[in-house]
Amino acid sequence: MAGPDQVLLFPARLSVRGFYQLARDLFIQSVSYLGPTLTTISVVGVVMFAAYYFVWVYIFPQPYESLLLRLIGSLLCLLVAARRYLPAWLRRYDPLFWFVTILYVLPFFFTYMLLKNDSSQVWLMSTMAAAFLLVLLVDWLNLIGIFVAGTALAWACYAATDKIVVPASFYLETVPVLLFVVIAGSILNYKTELVKRERLKAMLAVAGNIAHEMRTPLLAIKAGAAGLQRQVPALLESYRLARSHDLAVPKIREGQLSGLAKVLDRISSETDYANVIIDMLLANVGKTEIGPAQFNDCSIAACIDRALDRFAFKSTAERAKVTWDRRNDFTVRGSEILIIHVMFNLLKNALYFIGQAGKGDITIRLEPRRHANYLYFRDTGTGIAADKLPNIFQPFYTSLEQGTGAGMGLSFCNMVMDGFGGAIA
Repeated sequence: MAGPDQVLLFPARLSVRGFYQLARDLFIQSVSYLGPTLTTISVVGVVMFAAYYFVWVYIFPQPYESLLLRLIGSLLCLLVAARRYLPAWLRRYDPLFWFVTILYVLPFFFTYMLLKNDSSQVWLMSTMAAAFLLVLLVDWLNLIGIFVAGTALAWACYAATDKIVVPASFYLETVPVLLFVVIAGSILNYKTELVKRERLKAMLAVAGNIAHEMRTPLLAIKAGAAGLQRQVPALLESYRLARSHDLAVPKIREGQLSGLAKVLDRISSETDYANVIIDMLLANVGKTEIGPAQFNDCSIAACIDRALDRFAFKSTAERAKVTWDRRNDFTVRGSEILIIHVMFNLLKNALYFIGQAGKGDITIRLEPRRHANYLYFRDTGTGIAADKLPNIFQPFYTSLEQGTGAGMGLSFCNMVMDGFGGAIA
């Protein structure tokens, strides 16, 4: 299966994320930690929605039951459980679909059934249980929004389909209890979120300190290499003179001699790139920003050429997997070394997933347009699961095997493109 393109947008104007994207990100953050648990909960929902119809109709009959409403709930839960098998075009709307499902199966369904059953004790307890489950599933902000919207919709449907026979005393007794559950749950969730943030902040501080400490030995290595570079030409000339006069000096092949200068150049270059990695780490922990102070005009085609020349391909066969269409070059205001490092990250990720699939290739092409310039980076490896796509640009999030990645690469790419006034998707 072909993975989605990594599309780098270098616009003439700043790209602004819409309200839907913001709401989508907030909800994704609230349910992403569930992982496989969400599938388990959905399977339980499929079974329970259907099973309890028979319980409340034949074993403990209730005044009102609806097979249609229960089948809708089971179907929604089934679609969530089987979301990975849905068509790709439908998986793009996963966050919106999850939101609708949670709103329907918890606050709406249970509140509506509570009202239709004239506030029976069974449905009062069921509604309380649904409220507690909602507290466990979503963060405090979405908890309030889903509960208010679902409850309001349930009252509206009840008013439209039946005479309102629920006495005011019941309303006054029930609503404060539900509000207590929601408010208390929101406070607890908010406190939990604060603890998680503090823990992450501590981890980021440690990472930042380590990155800063690495600069000193790297600078020493670079300074030593620079000193050797100044002396190597004279040393090589002295060696050649000694050999030409048959002096007793160890024999060194000419290829090794000429390689000495290249090695020192490589050491200097690699320390520069190591410092870029440190900058990437510090940028991810929020200690530095990518700004225009050091920007200049960069040819994107030239940056990609240099990235492909410098990238550590494991073999010529691996390099042959990359097809690079150099036409349609364009210039952007940015940093060449940052653009090259973005390409490094995309190449590394693509080759990893191609290796997982056991086949595939990479295609890179450019497409200048009137209001924006595009760089398309496509691989035909295993692809990225739709439920993971919304998270891949978050700092320290990784879908790779444990120990394979730190979750900084795509976050850094996103930060670089945002610093250029562009975007990556």
